[in-house]
Amino acid sequence: MKSTTTRNRLLVAIGIALILLGSQTPVNARGFSTCNALMKTYTNFIARSKADKDSFASAHPAYANQIAVKPKIYAQNVKLDVDQDGLLCEEEWEGILNLTKALDLMFNTTGGGSSLVKSEWSSCAFRGKNIWGSVYISDSKYSADYVVYETSSRYGADISTFLESSRYSATSCGRWYLTSSRYSADFTIYLTDSRYSADFTIYLTDSRYSAGRN
Repeated sequence: MKSTTTRNRLLVAIGIALILLGSQTPVNARGFSTCNALMKTYTNFIARSKADKDSFASAHPAYANQIAVKPKIYAQNVKLDVDQDGLLCEEEWEGILNLTKALDLMFNTTGGGSSLVKSEWSSCAFRGKNIWGSVYISDSKYSADYVVYETSSRYGADISTFLESSRYSATSCGRWYLTSSRYSADFTIYLTDSRYSADFTIYLTDSRYSAGRN
């Protein structure tokens, strides 16, 4: 019952968000003047090709099932791909999905944090990857494995992290060694200013013994 209620709330949230996008109209049956108009008709990310879909999904696994390969639709709306990455309006769609995270947090459906985020944890692994070891901080969210928000309270964080001075000490949950090389990292992160756009939240602790899942 709780999961059904949560699903219904999120569907309502998406509906509200789409209404807020405005009442733009399509230029023709498949060509649209704005992302707002396109998103009223197509309820997925639109990709130019499977390769473009796979490239985006590899960096953003949470959206993998929300990407539709529609080369004809893409071609007729290529002007909406402002960053030329082979996807239409992905930033606008991310904004909608982030809003559902925010509303889910407001509804407190998990007793703390967003259920869309919490469900992807398994012990100290997130999306199947252990969250410890060597970490590289990327300057782009699109090239990072995870988008991370740092909170000032451990009680509002998914995981408490301790920064080790050696990679050989970063061997258990939440113990990170910051590396200057992407290629030697166990995973990469991008630090965001918005908790609602984050895959998970961290709290920096000054004790390695308090590092771990909260």
